[in-house]
Amino acid sequence: MQLDETTEFQLKVLVGALVLALLLLAELPGLRRRRTRTWLYVLAGLLGIAVYSDFGSFHSGRYLKYHEMFHYFLGSKYFPELGHDGLYVASVAAQRQRDAAFPVKGVIRDLRTKRGISTQAAEPHLREVVGRFEPARWASFVEDHHFFVLRFHRFLAAARKDHGYNPPPPWTFVGRLFSARLPANLPVLSSLAALDVLLLAGLFHVVFRTYGPRVGSWSLAVFCLGYGWRFYYTGGAFLRMDWLAALAIGLCMLERRRPAIAGALFGYAASVRVFPALLLLGPFVVALRHLVRGESTGWALRLFGAFAAMVALAFVAGGLTGRGLAAWTEFAAAIALHRETSPPNRVGLDNVLLNLPHMLANGLEDDVLPRLEPGELSAFSPARLAGKVALLLLLAAAMWRSSPVRGAVLGMAANFVLTPLGCYYWAMLLALPLAGATGPAQAVVALSVGLHAVHLAYADPYLRFALLSTGLAILLLLWILPDALRTLARGVRRHA
Repeated sequence: MQLDETTEFQLKVLVGALVLALLLLAELPGLRRRRTRTWLYVLAGLLGIAVYSDFGSFHSGRYLKYHEMFHYFLGSKYFPELGHDGLYVASVAAQRQRDAAFPVKGVIRDLRTKRGISTQAAEPHLREVVGRFEPARWASFVEDHHFFVLRFHRFLAAARKDHGYNPPPPWTFVGRLFSARLPANLPVLSSLAALDVLLLAGLFHVVFRTYGPRVGSWSLAVFCLGYGWRFYYTGGAFLRMDWLAALAIGLCMLERRRPAIAGALFGYAASVRVFPALLLLGPFVVALRHLVRGESTGWALRLFGAFAAMVALAFVAGGLTGRGLAAWTEFAAAIALHRETSPPNRVGLDNVLLNLPHMLANGLEDDVLPRLEPGELSAFSPARLAGKVALLLLLAAAMWRSSPVRGAVLGMAANFVLTPLGCYYWAMLLALPLAGATGPAQAVVALSVGLHAVHLAYADPYLRFALLSTGLAILLLLWILPDALRTLARGVRRHA
């Protein structure tokens, strides 16, 4: 089945609102029959899955996201030769050699600088990258690339203007366990895409087993109805959900008082995506509270010990990806450049601080928000720094009153303050119900339904993601403020 975009988003608004209504109905205290509540959860879950899958339409009638597979299958399989800078020029060379019927035109992104460059100006770099290949490996790359030309040729020019292959070396190590010896064809890529389906199924199985149907259903709704992490961004890809599965299952293990397993899973998530490391800020604050009060911190030693062991193991694995320890220095350089870019779908406090004044001054209109030049998003500002420090202090105060699980989930707010993440990474908000934050989870679902309606009204993606960032900023502030103020008030009373 294939839906046009207008119909798809109209259905998402209507069905998403119905899912929210069903779950709120199940919250009514007068609903005493357990079977009725169970059926409400089941129906809401099925409708949520339908929304996430674009009602079976997926990517305009196909499940695979070739844009992602182009980057992550080729990028991992040929990482020893391509590194972080060679994918696009190698793609141009392979297309010229094997698929001359599809001429290469226009501009590509120079992955050494993250700036646009003509294919003519890229020739010296192209020859250098092709020269890294042994003849047999180059022939293999050309043949694998041919599959993407046949399936994806209309979009290859746009794909070569994206931001390249940027995962940390441990993800490359894991990805190469699957891609290194497999050819690019439909059965292989479909099987690789199925890995995320299995991971998501395992994730929600553990969540439902740990927390029960109420919490599990709200968590599933947050994931399935999310605007920023809808199937368009996250589905049909190659191990895009591994970090999320590790993070959520790790929270469940922490809830079950298995901190060593939780620490290892958090370590994996941090190793393959970096930013999940901030979720350990909450357990660290909780452990500090226990230490100050003379309470046991054995759980924290096991949590952080397993985390450190996994990160150390991942560091070694990252050096076994075909480029030695240089893989780490190259990754650091690539990610530093990547952070200087300003794509429209970045979500975080910086997005709010940069765009909210424009929205307040001009209202909600297309093309009124600034298109930032590289580096502007991360440029130093004393006012922004002061705001971030104040929010982090409030966050630490809220964490002080938390359990280890709630503290870890509060760590998502630290990510919001410190890192302008891609919108798809905010799928981690599915962890809100796991911390007892059902109200914020309900607000995320409502916000997502509203943003699907905004998508119908406004074409400007910068505006849509500025609204998502602003909505999450309000939600996270309202979530942390009560606990933070109680902690601060208690501290004042003690010293009065």
